[in-house]
Amino acid sequence: FDRYVRSESRSGVYREATPPEQVPQDIECLELMGDGLVARALPRSTEEATLKIFSRGPLVLSEIFRTLTNLGLNVTEEVSMPLSLPNARKGHIYKFEIQAATKLVAALASETSSVIDLLRRIEDGRCVDDALNALVLETGLSAREVEVLRCLRNHLLQLRNHYNVETVNQALLRNAAATAAISRYFSARFDPTVADRDAAMAARGRDVQTALEAVVSLQDDEVLRGLFG
Repeated sequence: FDRYVRSESRSGVYREATPPEQVPQDIECLELMGDGLVARALPRSTEEATLKIFSRGPLVLSEIFRTLTNLGLNVTEEVSMPLSLPNARKGHIYKFEIQAATKLVAALASETSSVIDLLRRIEDGRCVDDALNALVLETGLSAREVEVLRCLRNHLLQLRNHYNVETVNQALLRNAAATAAISRYFSARFDPTVADRDAAMAARGRDVQTALEAVVSLQDDEVLRGLFG
C-alpha cells in the first residue's frame, strides 16, 4: 500500500473507475508488467465483461480495438488511466467494457492467459492481428497454433491459387470445430512430445472426419479438405 498510494501519484480517474475490491488484483497485474502486457477479465453477465489491460507504455487505441474485434469482442466503452508507479516507473491501465456471445465471455474469463499470450505475441510482432484470432476464444487454440494455421493456409493458397485469403479465412471461421480438429491433427502428427503418435493421429483423424461431415457448404468442405490434405 505504501509503495503504490502516495499523495503525488494518486490517480483520480483510477479511483473513480475502480471498485475497492478490484485494487489488490490490479496491483498484482501491475507487478507482473515486467514480462509484457498483462490482462484480467471480470464477467458482469453471461454476455458482458470488463477487460483490463495493463501496459508499460501507451497503446494505440485503434490497434487494440482491432485486436479485440478480431477476438470476437465488441467494445462498448473504454477508459484510459496513466499511472505513476513505484521506482519512478510509468504504467497504463486500459479498461474496456465488452459485449460478446456467452461462450466467448466465459472463455475470456477462464482462458485469460491465452489472451495475454496473444496480446504479447502481437506486441512483439510474433503473431498476425487478423480475424483468425477469433479461434483463440472460439475453440481454445493457442495463438501459436493459430499462427501455424496461417502458415498452412498460405501453403494452400499457393497450391490452389483460385482461392484468396478472405475465402479461406471465412471457411475456417465458419467451421471452427473442423478447423480446430485439423489443427490438433497437425499437432498429433508433428509434435515431438507426443508419446504414441500412431494412436494420437488415428484419434485426431477420426475427429477431423466427424467434423468435416458437419460442414454444409461445398466450397467450405473443399477448402477444409484441402487444408487437411
